[in-house]
Amino acid sequence: MTDKLLPAIDQWRSQPVPTVEILYLDALYVPVRRGGETSKQAVLVAIGVDANRMRHFMGWLVGDSESTESWSPLNDLKERGLGRVALARIRCPQGHSSCCQELSRGRSPAVRDPQDAGNLSQVQRVDQKAFSEDFKAIFWADGRHSARIGLAKLRTTWERKYPKLVAKAGDEFDDFTRFFDMP
Repeated sequence: MTDKLLPAIDQWRSQPVPTVEILYLDALYVPVRRGGETSKQAVLVAIGVDANRMRHFMGWLVGDSESTESWSPLNDLKERGLGRVALARIRCPQGHSSCCQELSRGRSPAVRDPQDAGNLSQVQRVDQKAFSEDFKAIFWADGRHSARIGLAKLRTTWERKYPKLVAKAGDEFDDFTRFFDMP
């Protein structure tokens, strides 16, 4: 079955990519069987959204991790004609600042997903629900002003107990809320 599908996949992967305004980059882990052994590997995925708000599956790569070297789908997309996008959103637990830098070199504003900063594994279990709600109030706000109010509440409530997480949310606020500038 794979032998029959590979030519169609190769043809699809060689087509020019559609023009998109928003690019989402994400990774998920799936079990992969190779040589009789099964291990979890990252599937790195790129999804684009065009001016009509239609989603396009742009590409993928199975990698050993979410390392910078594994992000060759970005290189592949550029080779297939990916131009400047209005916003690129990267959702990966390890941040991938190099991926953001690479997109920015093409003058595409690249931001990591706010969930990367609100890492609940660093919050005591008893506080996780409340911290998460306060954190989400920033990034699910209906505008930048409301988001700043949410950030102020996060600082007031949690800065003493979780100074690094609160500082990170403040330091990266402009990047995380760049989507408020979009229609």
